[in-house]
Amino acid sequence: MSEFEDSKLPQPQPGSRRNPPRPPKITALALEDDPEWRGSIIDEVEKRLAKFPDAPVQRGISWIRCLPCNPYGFAVELKVDETRQGDRYSVAYTGPHVQFVSRRDAVIAFGWGLSNGLRIRQFSRKEIPYRWIIELGDHNGTNWSQGWDYMPWSVGVWQFWHKPTIRYLQNHLIDLYGDQLRSAA
Repeated sequence: MSEFEDSKLPQPQPGSRRNPPRPPKITALALEDDPEWRGSIIDEVEKRLAKFPDAPVQRGISWIRCLPCNPYGFAVELKVDETRQGDRYSVAYTGPHVQFVSRRDAVIAFGWGLSNGLRIRQFSRKEIPYRWIIELGDHNGTNWSQGWDYMPWSVGVWQFWHKPTIRYLQNHLIDLYGDQLRSAA
């Protein structure tokens, strides 16, 4: 054996119990936020919304809401619930909502709701909404695919004999298909 081979540390055999755990993969979603975002997520979202002076914003201690800028838009709201396991985030698009454990995912979902890459197909009976289908646009916004369907049973069964009306709701605050995406987001 050469002198160089003697200086190597012994490596555990693959499959042995003494193998150290593999380090976690670092992906784009796992990257930490910038140091400037160490404050409240509500403060972070409010700071990002400041780039859009026409956007009507309401804020509470544990929530922030961006109201629609046009008659065919919808409100986007972010709520924070503190639990023993850590913060839980809920992003609501008028009726439907989705919950997150990741702060970054919640901020992305909030911004996605303000963009032209997401729309809601809203079903109503006697002008009372009872079902919402979230649809996601393709790379140029011409084809739409269903993301998820939200229908509370208590409302959906009520007044089934009335003809449903369908209305499409979409925000255009952030243009995903324009050249100015980087500056807006």
